[in-house]
Amino acid sequence: MAAATAEEGAAPGTDTVAVYLSRPSATPVTAYLTVIGSTTGKVGVAMRQVAFSPGVPRRHCRTVPVPVTGDTLAGTGPTTAYKIAVSDAAGAVLGGHDFAAVTVREDDGLTGTATPVPPVGAQGDACAEFRALSHPGRATVSDSTPAPGGTVSVRATGYRDGESVSLTLGPATLATGLADARGAVRLTATLPADQPYGTALLTALAPARATRPRRRSTSPGRTGVGGTDIRAPYRGVSRRLTRSAGQ
Repeated sequence: MAAATAEEGAAPGTDTVAVYLSRPSATPVTAYLTVIGSTTGKVGVAMRQVAFSPGVPRRHCRTVPVPVTGDTLAGTGPTTAYKIAVSDAAGAVLGGHDFAAVTVREDDGLTGTATPVPPVGAQGDACAEFRALSHPGRATVSDSTPAPGGTVSVRATGYRDGESVSLTLGPATLATGLADARGAVRLTATLPADQPYGTALLTALAPARATRPRRRSTSPGRTGVGGTDIRAPYRGVSRRLTRSAGQ
């Protein structure tokens, strides 16, 4: 089972979680998903049977609805997490991911001093989002050889509609923005003036869902990764200055 994140919303509705088998089964499999929510909280209490048909590769993941109670009131905390569990499996053995959490973001503001978390965007198909974790999106960099202090633009895809994305270089966040309805975002930032020369890794990360890159590249890369070769714009001048200093 995969953990899930969702916006609170303004009215009662449903979110979904992905319940999956590690591989397709030759025989039918059933289990029960339990949502340990609350009748007065943002996620309700529920139990549903989940059934898997045998031998269908693309059907070994099921999206299971979870009741949520949205409102338009500010909250005291930025997120609320509710446990979900899979139990009573028949035809399969429960693995190490039979417990997870549904995390609901407070999207109506906060009443206290807590720091809000970035928007997590509109939830899509839970199984498609789970599969996408092993097949990240793409990122392209406008200039693969910028100078320190120069400006770069990164276009990245593979996010939710309205999801907050941060462009980072090492520990520094250079820019933030929201993905559009197609799951794409364009972020423009100025590189640090003291950025060392060499290959640097720009990462377009969705921090609220901890959607992290899985590959590194020195050319336009995968899911939030754009390799950028930081080069001196005038190498000849640098060499001449070095020779002058050594005289």
